[in-house]
Amino acid sequence: MEEKPVHKPIDAFRKLKEDPSESLAEILQWSKGILVGYIRKYIQNDDELIKDVIAETLQAVWIQHTKIAELKDPEIWLLRIAYNISMSKLRKRKKYYTEPIDEHQFLKSDSATEADIERKELDKLLAQAIETLSPKERIVFILSRTEGVNTKEIASRYRTSEQTVKNQLSSALKKIHQYLKEVLTAAIFI
Repeated sequence: MEEKPVHKPIDAFRKLKEDPSESLAEILQWSKGILVGYIRKYIQNDDELIKDVIAETLQAVWIQHTKIAELKDPEIWLLRIAYNISMSKLRKRKKYYTEPIDEHQFLKSDSATEADIERKELDKLLAQAIETLSPKERIVFILSRTEGVNTKEIASRYRTSEQTVKNQLSSALKKIHQYLKEVLTAAIFI
């Protein structure tokens, strides 16, 4: 006796236990339009990304087919999986998305002198931050960061352990960072 064709989407989900391949094809046929419309609410103008989300959603159905066959509302589960995958992909895209800086008018510099002025101001702030360091931290910082001397050589020059030099450099960097943070934060609110 031949099986009746599946008329309701719930029937296709229920058959996942018995015949996952056929059921998955039926679920795809039923849900493709629904999924595309649903995913488009979150992902606009990127058909390839929508196809990826649908493929990963159906992959999740395949992997968890026995569990899904027993769910009360498998359609809702399907939409929730599609939503989660969409959000994950959008977060990844946002994390790595960059725009050309030329497109932002407020970031464009009218001349090289503006950049030179900003650089001189930053150099001045850094010099002020370096002045807050202890003499040993200042020497280690200047040798390491401005002259490019490695910690082993600094330790050898000043007859101390390399770990002591590393500790002084770490302390110097923390103090400089804190100083710049305080000064720049204060400048924002002025």
